[in-house]
Amino acid sequence: MKFSELKFIFGTIILIAALQAQASPLSSDNVGPKLLRVILLGGQSNADGRAPGSGLPISPVNLQAPQTNVLFYQYTNGGAKNADGTLGTLTTLRPGATQTPPGGFGPEVGLGYQLSRNIVQQPGTQLVIIKYAKGGSSLAVDWKAGGDGTTNGDGTHYRIFQRVVKDGLAKLQSTFPDSTIQVVGMAWVQGESDIDGGSATTDAYATNLVRFIGDVRQTFSATLPFFFSRISVQQRVYSAPTSTHYANYLVLRSQQEQVATTVMNAYMIDTDGADFEMKSDFLHFDAVGQQTMGAAFAAQIKHVAVGK
Repeated sequence: MKFSELKFIFGTIILIAALQAQASPLSSDNVGPKLLRVILLGGQSNADGRAPGSGLPISPVNLQAPQTNVLFYQYTNGGAKNADGTLGTLTTLRPGATQTPPGGFGPEVGLGYQLSRNIVQQPGTQLVIIKYAKGGSSLAVDWKAGGDGTTNGDGTHYRIFQRVVKDGLAKLQSTFPDSTIQVVGMAWVQGESDIDGGSATTDAYATNLVRFIGDVRQTFSATLPFFFSRISVQQRVYSAPTSTHYANYLVLRSQQEQVATTVMNAYMIDTDGADFEMKSDFLHFDAVGQQTMGAAFAAQIKHVAVGK
């Protein structure tokens, strides 16, 4: 096993033992935190996650089990509404929040594991992740932003995402009425469907992403830091020079880089490293790749939005 994987999986055993000994934030005898720090997570299949939960470690830290020190609100596409008409469920962070495979996971497990190690050292502070993602969804159509902070002109899955986030924030406030809620950043994992859509969607990706970031900020927080992963060279279904998608792959990557260099408080996560491992389809990240992605998001979010 690679050293980087060992470092990610094991961390500081003493600290993790202390974290796992804490009471669940949803337990009946729990006193609500003073501050809930919320990370939003959205995108398509690599945000939803195609890695099996069985690929997560169980020793010395069991990431297949709930992380009781991290709150998690999520809705899986196609799931039933709650009795009150809201979408989503509040629980503690765990694998299983994927449309397929059952029990699978996305970046949230590694993100929560790594970032909570910083958050919990701040007295009275609780980490929360709110997630909605849909495989096969495009920024050009499904996540299209109307640009005015309302749902007017928004794509189907962007509208669902906004509803899930708002329902999640309301659930947090009702569960912890004395807590202050602060949305501190958004993580975005997407772009494959816009490569598949051809030159029209790849050429417009930067314009669409800038508009999307602006709309998210108008909706949730004007200064919200936005973090997005770059389409990976490891995704050989696109990156192989013999691929019919190769030209569009290059264009979309350049469009992503353009956004990272021109949009204030927008940060691109580089996913080209060897630890960003892929499944056999060379399209979706495997269990190690998803953990690596989550850790990469956590490192950048900690640096920008959370502090030491």
